[in-house]
Amino acid sequence: MPSTLRGTTESGKSGSQTTLSHFFQSQNPTVATGNNVSNPTLPKKRTRSSPTIDLTIESDEDNGMEREHPPKRAKHVATQEIVRPRVGSAEPGNAARLAESPMKKRFKYAVEESSSPSPLQGDNRQNDTRNKFKETLKQVAQTNSFFGSEVEGIDDDNDKEPDTTDERENDEDDDEDQVVSKLHERFSSGVSLKGNALAKSTKVNKGKKKQEIGPSGLPYTPLELQVKHLKEENLGTLLLFEVGYKYRFFGEDARVASRALGIACFMSRNFLTASIPVHRKMIHTKKLLSLGHRVGIVGQTETAALKKVGDNKSGPFTRQITELYTATTFVDEMESLDNDELSSRSTAALMCLSEGVMGGMGTDERVSIGLVSVSPATGEVVYDEFVDTGMRTELETRLAHIKPCELLLPGTKLSHHTEKMLKHYSYTGTARVERVQDELKYTEAFEFLQIFYDSSNDSVEDQTTSSTFKESKPLADIVEFPKQVVVALAHAIRHLDGYGLSNAFRKTAFFAKFLTRSHMLLNANTLENLEIFQNQTDYTRKGSLISVLDHTMTRFGSRQLRQWLGKPLVNQEILYERFQAVEEIIADRSTTLVKLRTLLKGLPDLVKGLCRIQYGKSNPKELVTVLLALSRISTEFEPMKTSEDVGFKTPLLNDIVFGLPRLRVAVDKFLKEIDIKKARDGEITELWKDPAKYPEIEDARMAILSVELHMKDHLAEVRKTIRRPGLNWASVAGVDYLVEVPNSEKGKVPADWTRVQGTKKVTRFHTPEARQNIAQRDQHKEMLQAVSLKAFSKFQEEINGEYGLLRDVINKLGTADALFSLARASTSPGYVKPVIGEGGELEIHNGRV
Repeated sequence: MPSTLRGTTESGKSGSQTTLSHFFQSQNPTVATGNNVSNPTLPKKRTRSSPTIDLTIESDEDNGMEREHPPKRAKHVATQEIVRPRVGSAEPGNAARLAESPMKKRFKYAVEESSSPSPLQGDNRQNDTRNKFKETLKQVAQTNSFFGSEVEGIDDDNDKEPDTTDERENDEDDDEDQVVSKLHERFSSGVSLKGNALAKSTKVNKGKKKQEIGPSGLPYTPLELQVKHLKEENLGTLLLFEVGYKYRFFGEDARVASRALGIACFMSRNFLTASIPVHRKMIHTKKLLSLGHRVGIVGQTETAALKKVGDNKSGPFTRQITELYTATTFVDEMESLDNDELSSRSTAALMCLSEGVMGGMGTDERVSIGLVSVSPATGEVVYDEFVDTGMRTELETRLAHIKPCELLLPGTKLSHHTEKMLKHYSYTGTARVERVQDELKYTEAFEFLQIFYDSSNDSVEDQTTSSTFKESKPLADIVEFPKQVVVALAHAIRHLDGYGLSNAFRKTAFFAKFLTRSHMLLNANTLENLEIFQNQTDYTRKGSLISVLDHTMTRFGSRQLRQWLGKPLVNQEILYERFQAVEEIIADRSTTLVKLRTLLKGLPDLVKGLCRIQYGKSNPKELVTVLLALSRISTEFEPMKTSEDVGFKTPLLNDIVFGLPRLRVAVDKFLKEIDIKKARDGEITELWKDPAKYPEIEDARMAILSVELHMKDHLAEVRKTIRRPGLNWASVAGVDYLVEVPNSEKGKVPADWTRVQGTKKVTRFHTPEARQNIAQRDQHKEMLQAVSLKAFSKFQEEINGEYGLLRDVINKLGTADALFSLARASTSPGYVKPVIGEGGELEIHNGRV
């Protein structure tokens, strides 16, 4: 006859409250499948049959009394059942082992009789079991609100009068199964949440932001999100990110940089990445620019000291594009290593075009083209308007002379023949092409230029440096420009304003017209066939005309000579003036010429240095180099009343020397305001002699001094604390205000001191007050650096106010250098002075065939 096991808990005997653990003290065998349940108190040999198991909870009222139970329904029957032998069976030791078993303290086992109980008796037992089970659930619900709703639901169902007994049993069984399954799921994990903890955790999970997943399946890091957003905002630009002590490329930029620079790129989380060291940044940037790329430098706009006190304490460093370069907008340092002016990109030009169709078709088509070319590195601006035919020979000639590295074209397509010519040039000359998206009409362009020049603080100087230089009003010059030139000029200014180089157009007095009546224009074929600038063998400067005639001593003199060769004079008066100057340089051995020649030796590229000051991109070392060179120029000759007092026969040489001393007042004023030694060392915070000139710098410096004085007073307190009267602050590896304590005396150190570093003999600590004062000092240092940079920018603006005076003197020195170069070339064997006749015929005697 099958038998069943029935157990009751005896928690009531110990006086403890009935809890859920009494109900689930052991795994319910009715829900376990496929596992054999073993008990050391049971006999080793067991017989297998199909009894049912009844595991119920009993209170103290049972007093260990055994009950008979009706068989369970089919869904409560276990797949594997445990059969206990009857007491008094063939194994007499079983009863004794069961009596001593520790399981007996928790469960009482009874053998079910073979006779089936009556239906009424079985219903009563089931009702009692359910009531006890519900009481247990109510007690659990009092300490855990998670099951409150389920228990209340059961009570509500129990209060209702069911229609039939079977329906009531089915509903109650379903409720019990739901609650039991939740209890098992809740407590089987081994984690208990009391009260409203589960509800709070649910709220926290709902409050978390959904992380954006990258292409690798990993979420984007804060740095990668910055990279992603900046790359989306700057399409078509190679971005170089400052990350710690390296600059890194990300994504497709890393692949491009890897091929161009010969560096490795690899996959890192969601982006390809490649990196370069900080000190190689400009070298690699120049390489990328020479290949026609646009490069953006993404710098960290906050420092660690300011980040600690800001709102972005836990986030990444804020980054934004601090520098943006193309081949034309990259203004290199004054003393760069690019010595070959023809092959280097240091004088690269930007050409902006505007076109108007005049009529005709095919080869008879005629167009009016406006041109504005600017070289930001030297500040040279050239403009022109011309009428061209279907072959676009005039446009080709200007492209050959100017050699632009970047073309700024209207957003709408130009005429077919113009686009074809520009496409050919950009392909052969590797020029970058930019399109203007928002085109301006003539009226809009003129209004834009009016606002631009009104915003500048240009003042008309009554005092001029020479008889040939006159300051002019920009708006008066613009009115005389052709319409297509006005449109092209507005587009060029707006384009360079995004790079911070729009100041190149401030001084219209230095604008030069590409073609004048005094010069002869050599077309592209003539320049190539005569090998004016490069040979036809390997297209280098070697063997060309300029390589033979160029003996200049300065870079700005070499550029001046190149302009003379590209546009030969046709004005006899100006041409004779140059002849006379060269003859006088050869024949005259006066001290004035010797001093002038000596002055040109060793001069830096003053044109480029002055342009960098004009754009606000200079540094203290570069600025003081320019000012000292200009001071040397201004003091070489004494001031004179008129240009004739110089003593030369040629007016050209007299005008050059006469204008040099006029720099002395302005240059001396600037040099008196700065400390030359500090400027050469690059100490921008210690640059100014007069503290009252920029009071913000003095305020920041005094704040730093107050922190240092406070730390001196704090040193006395530290000495008393560790009982070392001779203690002084220590500085190791850039860390200041360290307290060195021998390891044998570390017991004297207060608990709130922070250990920073140590050796075998001493340990170095920071006091809480030292940490606080160091943070304040670092903040004041960052503020001092910021206000010093701002003051330096203002100082450059003051120098830029004298741009017209300084630039005119530098241009005259370039003219003198070009004249000295021609004089030296004319002394070579086989060179003679040409004689210009009135007939306009060219006769060559004993020339090379």
